[in-house]
Amino acid sequence: MSFPNIPPEGINPIDGLEPEQVALLLLASIAFEELGLAHVINAEAEKLQGSIGTLVDANGNPINPLIQARSLAELLQVNQEVEKLLRTVVKKEMLLQFKFENVLDLLATLDSSPSPPCNTLAYVTNSGNGSPGSTVWVIDTATNTIITTIPVGNSPIDVAITPNRTRAYVANAGDDTVSVIDTATNTVITTIPFPAGSVPAAIAITPNGTRAYVADNDDTVSVIDTATNTIIATVPLFSGSSGTIDIAITPNGTRAYVANFNSHNVSVIDTATNTVITTIPVGNTPTDIAITPDGTRAYVTDFNSHNVFVIDTATNTIIDTVSVFPGTGPGGVAITPNGTRAYVANSNGVILVIDTATNTVIDFISIGGLPATIAFTPDGTRAYVTNGGVPFIVNVIDTATNTAIDAIFVGNNALGIAIGTICTG
Repeated sequence: MSFPNIPPEGINPIDGLEPEQVALLLLASIAFEELGLAHVINAEAEKLQGSIGTLVDANGNPINPLIQARSLAELLQVNQEVEKLLRTVVKKEMLLQFKFENVLDLLATLDSSPSPPCNTLAYVTNSGNGSPGSTVWVIDTATNTIITTIPVGNSPIDVAITPNRTRAYVANAGDDTVSVIDTATNTVITTIPFPAGSVPAAIAITPNGTRAYVADNDDTVSVIDTATNTIIATVPLFSGSSGTIDIAITPNGTRAYVANFNSHNVSVIDTATNTVITTIPVGNTPTDIAITPDGTRAYVTDFNSHNVFVIDTATNTIIDTVSVFPGTGPGGVAITPNGTRAYVANSNGVILVIDTATNTVIDFISIGGLPATIAFTPDGTRAYVTNGGVPFIVNVIDTATNTAIDAIFVGNNALGIAIGTICTG
């Protein structure tokens, strides 16, 4: 007979408890006490069996003959002791029943409480110099309408949302800062200064949400502690990699892949030591990176070679090359949440759809303009594409039919985009 773990897996009282977690701990404690009482009852039953000589092993031999009652008086005494203890057990069972009913009442109260309002929102950077430039536009994906604009630093290029969806980090290339947005209020709560000339261009958050990795144009990657919103490490890339324009982190959080546009390679960073452990030659101008949900593949677009390169993250070698339209430049790339498709934005106004099982182009979607970056809703049913055409828009694609179903007018230079389900309660 096994005992429950207290607290159950996934609950850490040190971090503070939600009401639902308190109820789970109470139920676990009741289970623990019930198991203890079951052992007590079993022990008392064996005492009675032993006293009358019926506690035997598989061969019919008495297990402990010394506890057998030698007279009626001794037998009655054992019976009285067992009866007394069982009365105590019954009282304990009544208390546990009351405790159990109280927990059920608590759970009923929690079940009747209204859930906090949650919306799937798209955060879009607008790096234009004119009004309303240097802002982040927030789109409600349920209605495809803009619900607010958030002033940030100069020339915001990229945005990333933390796994708990409470913060959005914005890389501002124009003034060497990163803005931190509280997604519950959609306001900037702090601005992180970077060394002059850093030019933060891309940002990615570790799966545990504790670090933000920022790719800078000064041959470095900066590491932010999201608890303190301070830079705690700087990872030097080799000289000449200026033009670093994207970064992606593996689902297990152990590696960061950095696209170095000018030095024709991808740097791989060990996030435990914050050092570059290898460099992978990739085409002419690596532009954007997306990693599959299982972490086994990294897809890298190359603007000038008109290819998408597929990297095996176990060996950090290129294992496949997907050719796109000749004379066009593939830019942004994103993988569907189920990992079966890669969507690639091309400079000729077309979104290519790649089957990740075969690494072949299976569809294309014409949206016009200059598509830049792509993000999916959490359920994968919609793809949102920032488009640098005139006017600047965000295109909405139905991934079931691979057709453009909506266009949202935003700012005057939409670039980065991140999508998350935000709960404000």
